[in-house]
Amino acid sequence: MNARRRQSALVLGRMETREDATVNLFRDSLRDIERVRHPGRGREVDMDDLRTRFPRALQVVEGILQSRLTNFFETIDDLSDLLDAANEREDGAVDR
Repeated sequence: MNARRRQSALVLGRMETREDATVNLFRDSLRDIERVRHPGRGREVDMDDLRTRFPRALQVVEGILQSRLTNFFETIDDLSDLLDAANEREDGAVDR
């Protein structure tokens, strides 16, 4: 349950315990990447399957992280603009 909450916080920006399609896609993509990273003893690696699944899994993880980080930095920029406006003096100068 803790892993589901952490993944939900990363993917959705909030902690959820219920099933979510985006969180499941992220989790499954991470699992595919981990299988390549740690193939396990004696496990055969299907290179054809690897060539299709790994890039797709990497794209999903990368896309989710990029969307979360982009939203974070856009929020920081918006807050900075808001602070500048709040700190603007009536004569047009900015207090810093």
